[in-house]
Amino acid sequence: MSADSGQVHEIGHKLEVLRLHCAEIGRDPAAITVSEQVIVVLGADAEDLAEKWTIAKDLLGGFADLDVVAVRGTPDQVAEGLRAKAAKGVQLFTIMFGDLAPPATIRLFGERVLPALAG
Repeated sequence: MSADSGQVHEIGHKLEVLRLHCAEIGRDPAAITVSEQVIVVLGADAEDLAEKWTIAKDLLGGFADLDVVAVRGTPDQVAEGLRAKAAKGVQLFTIMFGDLAPPATIRLFGERVLPALAG
């Protein structure tokens, strides 16, 4: 099952609907990997985040309502946002970076967000 990048409370509702459908047909919901495509806007600090947010709005604002769907912030804030989604049942993330993933963003994510998620 793949959920869109809706707010965390919507994920819980969608997973409850999935569990009910599984119960109706006798399928184990644990056999389904829950994934979500999520837009991440990541900045090293508040100033960098403000710049990245402007870039994301320019590049992806016509594609999605970033104010609603994006996980955004500093590394700790992004890790917190992804952990909240995982706590609701998301097991796998496909990430689209709001700045289209230049090497510095990938490095920041790998060095600061991933370790925070692993811990």
